[in-house]
Amino acid sequence: MDRFLLIIHIMAGFTALASGLGAMALSKASKVHRPIGQIYFVSMLIIFCTAVPLSWIDQNWFLFTISFFSFYLALSGFRIARTRGNRTTPTDRLISVAMVGISSWMVGLGVHNLLIGKTATALVIGIFGLLSLLDSVRDLRYAWSVSTPSQHWIRMHLGRMGGSYIAAVTAFAVNVIDFWPPVYNWLGPTLIGTIALTFLSRYYQRKWNLQSKEN
Repeated sequence: MDRFLLIIHIMAGFTALASGLGAMALSKASKVHRPIGQIYFVSMLIIFCTAVPLSWIDQNWFLFTISFFSFYLALSGFRIARTRGNRTTPTDRLISVAMVGISSWMVGLGVHNLLIGKTATALVIGIFGLLSLLDSVRDLRYAWSVSTPSQHWIRMHLGRMGGSYIAAVTAFAVNVIDFWPPVYNWLGPTLIGTIALTFLSRYYQRKWNLQSKEN
C-alpha cells in the first residue's frame, strides 16, 4: 500500500511541476491556461492526499507540514479564480476556519518539538504553520468582505498559485536533490520563485491598473 501511494505521489508531483510551469508561462488570456491550471490543482490535490498518510507513516514532519501549506495555497488560489475574488461564499469561510485550526495546531506542534530539543523539526513545522496561519487569518478576513477591486483577484490568484508551486518545488528539492548543499534546496526555489512572482505581479498590476494594497 505504501509503495502504491508513493508511485501515485511521484506521478502527481511531476505532473504538478510540469503543469504549474506551463500555467505560469502562458498568458492568463490563453484558452489553455485554465485547463492546465485545473490539471495543476488536481495534481496538488493528489499530492496532498498521498503525502499526508506517507509522511505520517514515515514520521516525515517536513513533508507533512509542507503538504498542508502548499495545498492550502493551491486551494485558496483556485477558489479565488473560481469566485473572481468574491470571498463571501460559505465554502471559503469554512476552508479558512479549518485552516486556521490546522495552522494553529502546526504552530503548537512546532513549539512542542522545540521544547523537547528537536530544533530542526520545530523550525520547519513552526515556520510553515505560522505562514499558513497568517494566510488563513487574512483569508478569513476577506471571507466577510463585500468585494474586491476590479481585476484585483488576479494578483491574489497569482500569488497563491505561485506560492504553492514554490512550496512544491522546495519539497521536491529537499527530498530528491542531494548533489549540492541542502541550503540551496531550501532557499533556491523561494529566491527564484519570489523574483519571478514579483515581476509577474508588477506586470499585471500595470496591465489592469491594480491597486497596490489589498482591501
